[in-house]
Amino acid sequence: MFSSIPELLDELLIGGNVGRRARIASRIPASVVPAIRRDKFRRLLRYVNEKSPFYRRRFKEAGIDVRRVRTPEDLGGFFTTAQDLRENPVEDFLCARPELGFETTGTTSTTSKRVYFSRHEAADMGRDGALGLYNLGLRPDDRVVDAFDYSFWNAPFTLRASLDRLGCFHVTAAKIPPAEFYDRVKHYAFNVMFVEPSWLVVLTEIARVRGTWPVKFFYVGGENMSEDTRHYIESAWNTKVYIGYGQTESFGQVGTECPAQRGYHIDDFNLYCEIVDKGEDGYGELVYTTLSRVVMPLIRYRSTDITAFLNEPCTCTLKAARRIAKIRGRSDEMVICAL
Repeated sequence: MFSSIPELLDELLIGGNVGRRARIASRIPASVVPAIRRDKFRRLLRYVNEKSPFYRRRFKEAGIDVRRVRTPEDLGGFFTTAQDLRENPVEDFLCARPELGFETTGTTSTTSKRVYFSRHEAADMGRDGALGLYNLGLRPDDRVVDAFDYSFWNAPFTLRASLDRLGCFHVTAAKIPPAEFYDRVKHYAFNVMFVEPSWLVVLTEIARVRGTWPVKFFYVGGENMSEDTRHYIESAWNTKVYIGYGQTESFGQVGTECPAQRGYHIDDFNLYCEIVDKGEDGYGELVYTTLSRVVMPLIRYRSTDITAFLNEPCTCTLKAARRIAKIRGRSDEMVICAL
């Protein structure tokens, strides 16, 4: 939508060939990416000002003339928050007809946030997600299983879109008990598994007693994972555990690890990421703008997750994509206790 000519050329020249896309990605100069982000951002602001009742109203209240805005920083103290999603009718955010819907809580709130998308946006997510998985070594002849929770959660949906691009054999196990999973999937010879961290710990405890099998890598998401836990699982299975980071509001993926396992490469072509309220160590709250969405774009969405940009260069294929550190915590975390 916001870059129709580049997208058309992308499909014509690269199409569904993920390997070719990876080779091209390795040659993209990092210097060209900021200009593309800024152009998409300016187009997006005009689009939501025209289509979204919420943003049109909020821009007017804040005295913002979108024609004068060039970067997110020009918006000053203007942000979109989880509270905005909960307290306003979701229809006020919609700029086009939705075809997919998911829910998220993410905090101690009892009110879910609803976020809508189109199938075309899902296909775009699959295209870009496939590149990240290819960078980790996933290939069409791999055998993939996922044990994600499918209840209102978009991660399984976006995973499937990526696997469709790669052409892998794939079985959906969903989030069944780990012992049942072990009994039912071992004989399929799955060598790549997509699971949640805490669930994987239980599966690993079972496998340590009953036996593991060769696994190329695990990919985990939905929760954070400590390095001690990662090393425990990697040692037990003699493989790698890669972590993906995202939110339902971002359509699942904000960033993914590469083979170096040092921070998340963020999706710089589709997300304009900022770190605000930074401390002396550079850590602050991650804020992102969804640059390529047409159904329910979000402008400067406060993730509440605390991280920092990593400045040292990466040696992997995605070296043009910036990286953020593993999430340190959340700015809205609460500890509830009774005395």
